[in-house]
Amino acid sequence: MYMNYMDYTNDACMNLYTQGQVARMTVVVENSPRRYSLLNSEGANDPPALANDLALTQINTPTVSICGGTFTPALAIQNIGTSTVTTARVQLKINGSVTETKDFALNLVNLASTTISFDPVTQNSGTVNYEFEVLLVNGVADQRPENSLRTVSTTVPASTTLPVAEGFNTMPSNWTIYNPDGGVAWSLRNTPTNGNAMYVNCYDYENEGAIDRLITPVLDLTTATTAYIRFDRAYALYSASYPERLRVLVSSACDFTNTFTEILNLEGSALATAASTTSSFIPTQASQWQSSTLSLHDFIGSKIQIAFEVTNAYGNNVYIDNVTISTDNSTDIALLAVESPGPVTCVVNPAPVIRVKNTGSTTINTFKIQPTINSQSLATQSFTSPGGIIAGGEESFTLASLPLTYGQNVLTFTVSEPNDLFDSNTGNNTVGINTVLNSSSQTIPLRQDFNSTFNDWSIVSQGQADVWSSHATNKVNSLTYQAFSNPNRGEETWLASPVLDLSRTDKASVFFDVSYATQSNGNERLRIMASTDCGQTYPTTLYDQAGESLASTTSSSNWVPSQNEDWYRESINLNSLAGNAQVRLAFVATADNGNNLFIDNIEFFISDNMFPISIDDKFKVYGSGSQVFVTFNLTEKSDARLRIYNAVGQLVLSNHLQDVLNQTYELTLAQGSGIYIVQVQAGNLVGAERVWLTNR
Repeated sequence: MYMNYMDYTNDACMNLYTQGQVARMTVVVENSPRRYSLLNSEGANDPPALANDLALTQINTPTVSICGGTFTPALAIQNIGTSTVTTARVQLKINGSVTETKDFALNLVNLASTTISFDPVTQNSGTVNYEFEVLLVNGVADQRPENSLRTVSTTVPASTTLPVAEGFNTMPSNWTIYNPDGGVAWSLRNTPTNGNAMYVNCYDYENEGAIDRLITPVLDLTTATTAYIRFDRAYALYSASYPERLRVLVSSACDFTNTFTEILNLEGSALATAASTTSSFIPTQASQWQSSTLSLHDFIGSKIQIAFEVTNAYGNNVYIDNVTISTDNSTDIALLAVESPGPVTCVVNPAPVIRVKNTGSTTINTFKIQPTINSQSLATQSFTSPGGIIAGGEESFTLASLPLTYGQNVLTFTVSEPNDLFDSNTGNNTVGINTVLNSSSQTIPLRQDFNSTFNDWSIVSQGQADVWSSHATNKVNSLTYQAFSNPNRGEETWLASPVLDLSRTDKASVFFDVSYATQSNGNERLRIMASTDCGQTYPTTLYDQAGESLASTTSSSNWVPSQNEDWYRESINLNSLAGNAQVRLAFVATADNGNNLFIDNIEFFISDNMFPISIDDKFKVYGSGSQVFVTFNLTEKSDARLRIYNAVGQLVLSNHLQDVLNQTYELTLAQGSGIYIVQVQAGNLVGAERVWLTNR
């Protein structure tokens, strides 16, 4: 029983004894000669009431750590005696030498409390011992000296000059690591992208809820007029159930056990900078890092320390790097993302939307953007922010239309001249995107098995990343993302459908086959994103699975499905997109150096029946009475003719069905009940079935 105090488990949930254990302890206490004195101990009695008893309950200032400089010693006192305390003499010693003996006029009745203080003292460095002692209460000696003395050893941490530019090539000697549980702590780790960085290995850190801090030296902002901190961070969720938290804390007392101010708090998906993975996360691409800039304006005039605090959730690793702390007026604008057009669009002359961030310390009012399309520079455009972009703020801007060519286009955007000044960090000014212009459109129902050309679908990746490709499987040809041999974790490839016209239906769904084998090295991810503006933006995620939840099996070898059991069927209700004429779906695969991902047989239905009947023939008539149906399973969309004859051969119903592929139709008649012949013709295929039909 792990809750038992007397078991052998070191468990935080220990909170009880058994009744038998309690009975045994009672027998020992009442009968053991060595324990019998406990029943008569003075410790079992309340202390006697004394007339003059003034207790020093807490030293408020200084604490165990201060930023250095001049401060006022202060402590809390309480009257424990029965007499009202009207005067008290308290002495302060510093490193054993009497510094001040002070008489205080008071009016403290029994159990009343107050705070007293001494003349200011100065401590600029090192460790100093402070001792406070009550000498007299109401003119006589304190009657209980054991609560009349308190001491504290106060340390001023190491300080540094500004600006700070810490790249963590080695562990900085004047930074402090706070690791109260003695377990996993902040440490250096080499990364493929940044070299050495500081990280907390939460992937192997079983003590959930443990707090670890990386603390700067003391920073002097007493004469500063502006100040900011900028740093890079990287994190990938293990899963939503195990979210780490990163906080940035500032203490103007240089003591994070007491008072501090939180200036950043990110947790779980808000902290994540890379795709989720159940492998131990290490950033392998520059895109898996994000930069944060935080204003320190509220601490101008003070000495401070800053702490990077990670709360462990036994999830995945948290990294920080490239910490800059400066009191300069930094002018730095970063281009974060191209919000539109998306990777596949149908708009010939889109007006791109870009998002920028002020990663400097001064408000940015104006800047310029230089667009380039397919290596051809276009006219530079100037922008003004109506309210100004404050330090750390973000804002989106719409550019003038750009002319795309059909097929793949390479768009590049570069921001410059914030406030008509030189940008202090040009490394974050440019973002590029590969965009495919494809205006092919289709109505549903629709099927794609990738066994022949599929030019109305589009495949694109960013930069030189791998792409979806055709591969032979037991389903003839399937699309695969070859991740087994791809070391570039976080790379994405997109497969986008043609523009889908769902304006004539209020119900829709999509089905597709998936084959993926997990292995211990990494976990790929598959998302299905939806656009209702033909690909300008993809704001909706319809499907998001990774690792074990995506897998059909496990394999440590280069995965290729070879039998039907290696696949499974997925489905998504698309009713939320019905009624829109410019729908586009994108199948987005993300690499994690795990194993290959396959998809096949993407099929759209004009129905929200998530369990449609499956037939092997091209069409089938089935049912009887008031529930008779015909289901189609054609290779390609075509028109069909449905005819119904009565028992004497008379034609009683003839319907022309357009764009038939995989639909199911229910048959109803106004004529009387009886035996009828249902004839179906689709192209060169003709079939008939005798059924019993009744009126509803």
